[in-house]
Amino acid sequence: MGLIQGSSIRSLGIMVLWLLPFLGYIVYLFFGTYYIVDSEGILYIKCGGIFNRKMDISRITKVTATIDGISAPAPSFNRLALEYSLGNNTMVAPKDRLGFVKALREHNPDLEWIS
Repeated sequence: MGLIQGSSIRSLGIMVLWLLPFLGYIVYLFFGTYYIVDSEGILYIKCGGIFNRKMDISRITKVTATIDGISAPAPSFNRLALEYSLGNNTMVAPKDRLGFVKALREHNPDLEWIS
């Protein structure tokens, strides 16, 4: 009986050792995701160390509010789909969605906004 308990504790310890780095990485992605609109009209999208994109805001044609669960550099399901160049899109989840769209529109007044 003592052998089973010791084995279970060892298995639990091994599982925790495997889960901690994974959970740490998820937290890093969540808090390491941000978006920057610079004065030159460039949008920088950063999600941890795995996703970095630089977009010319003038190429964004449409912004649509969505709750799509597709994998994206967005730590929330309350997202904005940015459509650009021939129907391509990427999703973001800024905390202030309206402020984000306003900042995009300062560089691209023709941007279509679908809330």
